Amino acid sequence: MNTHDLYTLLISSPILALIALALERWLPWPEQWHPLPMFRLFAQYLQTKVNKPGYSPEQQRFAGAMAVVMLLFISLVPTAIVVYAADFSEILGALVLLACLRRQHYLKLLNKVDALALKQQKRAARALLARIDYRDTDQLSVHGLVKATAELRAVSIIHHRWAPILAWLLGGPILALALRLISELYTLWPISVSRYRTFGLPARAAYVLLIGPVTLLLTVTALLIAAFSNARPAEPIKNSRAWVWPTGKWLDSLSRCHDIALGGPIKVQGTRIERQRFAGRAPEQHNAQFRRAIARWHGYLILLLIVAVLLLFIYRP
Repeated sequence: MNTHDLYTLLISSPILALIALALERWLPWPEQWHPLPMFRLFAQYLQTKVNKPGYSPEQQRFAGAMAVVMLLFISLVPTAIVVYAADFSEILGALVLLACLRRQHYLKLLNKVDALALKQQKRAARALLARIDYRDTDQLSVHGLVKATAELRAVSIIHHRWAPILAWLLGGPILALALRLISELYTLWPISVSRYRTFGLPARAAYVLLIGPVTLLLTVTALLIAAFSNARPAEPIKNSRAWVWPTGKWLDSLSRCHDIALGGPIKVQGTRIERQRFAGRAPEQHNAQFRRAIARWHGYLILLLIVAVLLLFIYRP
């Protein structure tokens, strides 16, 4: 292998993705300087300007669609110009991916909620969970708190890992950033909240279109794993205001694979929203095992990237 071949391999998409994963894990980006929290703040500011309570449902839906288009345009177009006009576009693209992979801060919050809940410090755990989840947390039991964090971990492995990495491999940094921003808007404007009941529908539709296939890919993998174990039968999933169909299938498949209780109704703004229950062991009694199970899905992603690197090395031109 000559120097040119080595350089080409080092700047290949799988290698850069592995480097970005390592940097995100070991060199956390300060919260106050990370672009994603800034994006969320601007998205909420824009939402308050265009989502007026007096608008008709059609006007709110149109405003939501225009907000999604505008936020994506002002985020993706300048990023694309900077990345693809630079001499070292691969390196800049890897920095964009690094921003999309932001997960450590999120996991630290979830770990704190689990620790507080398991110590019976429910008031502190509820207040902390309310910072990252839209459901009513003021009456959650220890079981409800730990089950909520388990569900957030399950969705996080898609939003913060699989979706941006697969988009990076298939379409580069701009596609990865687009999927990451769509997942942010979907969680920022949940239609379970009355203010976003209609305004959030375009973001939800974009989420189903772009993130749904990634969720179903992981679900199929989990179903294959469950097929070789003594798992309960899969349940038919219905759409809910609290989740989309692919997310319901993903939680059901994880519940079957790892025998953990997930799902169940939630309260949002004092209103009970029905969701299916997925039977399994109590998450508060098997929290450590489920966290390790979710970590294995992260390991599967790293294994996929390593295999891609080996194939590039073997079949390099």
